[in-house]
Amino acid sequence: SASGVTSVAAVLTVNAPVVTPPATAPTLAAGTASGAAGTTVNLPITFNPGSTSVAGLQFNLTLPAGLTAGTVAAGSILTAAGKSISSNLSGNTLTVIVFGLNQTAIGAGSLATLPLTIAAGTAASSLALPVSGTVYSDPAGLPIAAGTSSNGAVTVPAPPVQTPVLPSITI
Repeated sequence: SASGVTSVAAVLTVNAPVVTPPATAPTLAAGTASGAAGTTVNLPITFNPGSTSVAGLQFNLTLPAGLTAGTVAAGSILTAAGKSISSNLSGNTLTVIVFGLNQTAIGAGSLATLPLTIAAGTAASSLALPVSGTVYSDPAGLPIAAGTSSNGAVTVPAPPVQTPVLPSITI
């Protein structure tokens, strides 16, 4: 330039921040079952990982008086992920743990089935099975914030009314 002034063009680039949507937390649901006193029913337990990768989990199920837990069986999503399931009863609290010697994430669906024996003489009612202490871990073993767990229930219907059979009398 003739006057000794130099001009330089400048460009300012502003990148909008990438907003990551919040993760959908994993959820666990104990289902419902119905059976007469003195019988065994199967309580379904389902799982949904939400938008997270869950590789292991643990939860408690509180058993009310009148119900006895059998051996928990792995559902289809655990078999598919190569996971094992185990439980331990302490008092009336059944602790269930899902684990594996792999980092495979667990999908959504049938997590487990829990056989429950309804004691003979149990009155007609709905027996609540609260779920508590739910914890999840990712494939690296780090904790994942839990979503809402849904409680289960076993319904014991009233026994059928026996209609007396009267003998016929001929006169």
